[in-house]
Amino acid sequence: MEGAQQMNIAQPVLMILADKITNRLSYIVDTIFFKQALLVDDKEIFDTFSGFKIAYTEKQVSANLWIKPQGLLHEKGMQQQVIHYKKWEGLPSFFATDEGFSFDVLAASFYLITRYEEYDFSIAKDEFGRYMHERSIAYKHNFLHLPLINCWLKKMKELQQLPTHFQLPIFSFTPTYDIDIAYSYLHGGIIKNAGGFFKDFLQGNITAVEDRIAVLGSQKKDPYDIYAWLDLLHESLKLEPIYFFLLAKNKKGADKNIHPDHPSMQNLLKWHIEKYRVGIHPSLQTNTDKRLLGEEIKKIATIKQKPVTYSRQHYIQIQWPTTYRSLIEAGIAADFSMGYTNVHGFRASCSFPFKWYDLEADAATELVIHPFCYMDSASIFHLGYDAKEAASIMQQYIDTVKLYGGNCIMIHHNNLLTEQPAFLPWKLAFADFLISNFTGEVAHSVLT
Repeated sequence: MEGAQQMNIAQPVLMILADKITNRLSYIVDTIFFKQALLVDDKEIFDTFSGFKIAYTEKQVSANLWIKPQGLLHEKGMQQQVIHYKKWEGLPSFFATDEGFSFDVLAASFYLITRYEEYDFSIAKDEFGRYMHERSIAYKHNFLHLPLINCWLKKMKELQQLPTHFQLPIFSFTPTYDIDIAYSYLHGGIIKNAGGFFKDFLQGNITAVEDRIAVLGSQKKDPYDIYAWLDLLHESLKLEPIYFFLLAKNKKGADKNIHPDHPSMQNLLKWHIEKYRVGIHPSLQTNTDKRLLGEEIKKIATIKQKPVTYSRQHYIQIQWPTTYRSLIEAGIAADFSMGYTNVHGFRASCSFPFKWYDLEADAATELVIHPFCYMDSASIFHLGYDAKEAASIMQQYIDTVKLYGGNCIMIHHNNLLTEQPAFLPWKLAFADFLISNFTGEVAHSVLT
């Protein structure tokens, strides 16, 4: 590629000179500089540029900043990378260079954001075939809690290693909900409810027995039916949530929502589609039968009368690169699965959306990845937090994203925000968290 990288930049904030422009280099420049940089391989163009200049070259040239390439962005395929961890300005870094800037921030960002390390297929997976967070360098070197790429960019700007008018991502917040089990007792069928009744009775859980009888007798609302409460919360605080519905036609393992064709599920989908953004929560079964993905998406599209473009994998089941390729083939434009199920943090070390880079094809795609940093089930079932501790963690993450910019995305589940004794503290803590961050005073009715 000769001359300048083809980007829609009228007046670039900065220019980057490279010895050679590759797909990888083009992608990471576009991604982490948010289309404010112009990448060129023509030194004459570079020399005449009057703005901030970065040289990404083997040999030093006249520029505001010189970054010596580590090599990853000029390689083909995937190879074992040597990671030498060190501190830079108090922040973790790797891919150190012996000249110029302390480390190859472009290659390091590419390594993190593409999840390069997760493509080592020899690494053992968990019981669901997922990459385990304990194997990531972010976990091993204690920066999983940081959107490290954001941190690097902010620090570079503070040190004037990026221009003062370079724009970092603006803070935003998006609450999201996975509707894995729409109702606890309703629409579950006679066999399921009879089995649940006798199980609770034999275990001495009289409260659950009474609740089931009251709900099935139309004397009480189903405990998982918190949709009107969430609606009031969102409207009061002017929040724009996204709901992801699990719509497996066959119950199997963790795929146990009510049937997608049930009138109550159809009505629930219609109600949410009319008010909010709704996406598919692909069942675990879609990982072994790709045809099911299209069938599940169609359940929403038929009601919506528009293409379904949002998704989040059930159990955050990501297989590289097949999962994302399947989503693209199915017409999904934005996926919200980038995170871990049993620990909080920034899996891709950033808090801004980015296009997925297919490492096997060595090319950028149009699928936009939206990372999340917190999931309620991780706090409850894996980390052993109580509601107060979890609220403190949520506050830490939203404060972090406010500081470094980007979109703070959190995941909650309707069945974990109920008024049942075990979960009422979580419901109240979540409401209090939202209220304290997004308004001064809200009617107390939101809390009850």
